[in-house]
Formats: sequence, structure tokens, C-alpha cells
Amino acid sequence: MLYNAACFYSTLNEIDQAIEYLKAAIEKGYEFYEYIKRDPDLEPIRNEAEYKAIMKGH
Repeated sequence: MLYNAACFYSTLNEIDQAIEYLKAAIEKGYEFYEYIKRDPDLEPIRNEAEYKAIMKGH
């Protein structure tokens, strides 16, 4: 659900909310980084520094 919330807020262009939910999802064990990289719902946050930091090394 946390990952879905990240996608939802991303599509609404609620960048801060989307990143917070993405971080929470990963902290709770959602580690499908290849899917995260390609999920079109997350396109609005891909250029954000925090998104890049989350994805660094994955």
C-alpha cells in the first residue's frame, strides 16, 4: 500500500508526499528497484534529488 500511495501522489505531482511514501515502502521491504525504475507512475519524481539518492546503487 505504501508503494501505491507513492505512485498516487506522484501522479498528482505531490512530489514530497510521493517521495516520503516511496521511502517508507522501501524501509518496509519493497525492494523491487527494477520495477521502481520503470514504473510510469513515478515519472514525475525521477529528476528529484531525493529520488536519485534512494535509487543510487540500485
